[in-house]
Amino acid sequence: MFLVIRGNLNIELKDSIIVLSECEAVVIPGDVELCPVAIEEAIAMLVEPASTVNPGNIKSVKTLDAHWI
Repeated sequence: MFLVIRGNLNIELKDSIIVLSECEAVVIPGDVELCPVAIEEAIAMLVEPASTVNPGNIKSVKTLDAHWI
């Protein structure tokens, strides 16, 4: 889930763009490719399950093991 706290955020999908303003949120399934873009400075919160692998499902040196923060 993306929640925009301040500013505007565009979520670019393969075939569309979701435009979010302050206090708006969107839930996007985990298997959907996306690219969040802020034209100007924005503050947003990303909420995802602790089991979500970073980055995506590819294991690399950047992959973090799931843990509670």
